[in-house]
Amino acid sequence: MRAATASPGIPIEPKSPRVSGARSILLHFVRIVLCAAGAAALFVGYQHFKVSGQTGLSTGSLVGAALLALVPVRALLSELFGV
Repeated sequence: MRAATASPGIPIEPKSPRVSGARSILLHFVRIVLCAAGAAALFVGYQHFKVSGQTGLSTGSLVGAALLALVPVRALLSELFGV
C-alpha cells in the first residue's frame, strides 16, 4: 500500500495536535474536579429521591454518582501503574 503524497516523492504526514505538559495537567485536573462535583450532585439527588420515596430515580442517581466517582480513581491507578 502506498502512502499519499503531496508531490512525487514527498509523503504527507498527518498533523496531530500536541498539548503542552502544563495544559495537559490542567485539563486532567478540571476533568477530575467536574466529575467529583457531578458525583456529589448526583449523591445529593439520590438522598432527595430516597427521602421522597422515588426508588427508581434514587437508584439511577446512586449509580451515576458511583460511576462519576470512579473517574478520579481510574486516573490515579493509571498514573501509578502506567496502564
